[in-house]
Amino acid sequence: MKEQETALFELGVRLERWAKRNKIWLILGAAALVVWGASFAAWNFAEDMRLKAANKAFATLQLDANNSEARRVLEAKSPELYDLFTLKRAAEEKDAETLAALAAKKSSIASDLAAYQSASLAAEADKLGAYEARETKFLKDLALLQEAFLLIKAKDGARARDILSKVSPLSEIKPDAESLEHFAK
Repeated sequence: MKEQETALFELGVRLERWAKRNKIWLILGAAALVVWGASFAAWNFAEDMRLKAANKAFATLQLDANNSEARRVLEAKSPELYDLFTLKRAAEEKDAETLAALAAKKSSIASDLAAYQSASLAAEADKLGAYEARETKFLKDLALLQEAFLLIKAKDGARARDILSKVSPLSEIKPDAESLEHFAK
């Protein structure tokens, strides 16, 4: 028992000496942790305020889509949400120019959806084929189905069957593609 107390006491003495020798480093380490914690909290607060401002602007635009101040705030605070809002408006109004501008962006899913919507509005098989050639194509199978439908309407069944064969077997619309294949004579 006495040996354990002595060992514990010696450990305490060594620890105290080490702390005295490294006092500056211990203080700097503690200060760094405090600065890191404060900056993390400040960043979270700023991000939260940005999101609240974007949500408020979006809610305002839901009520009044022509509110220019809310548009400006939404575009500045959340460009992705602004692109989706613009896509929704352009699709509702069938605004090919705005859809083309959104499709030209290299950013988000809104770009891909705008490219598909633009090709779909044009109702031309070539434009749908150009959509399928894009690097990102979330609606590829749907574009293939629509392109095949347009080719069937144009009495080009052989090309339509070729297009329908490109629909992924795991796709949800594969049964629809197989049904449409019967009309491609």
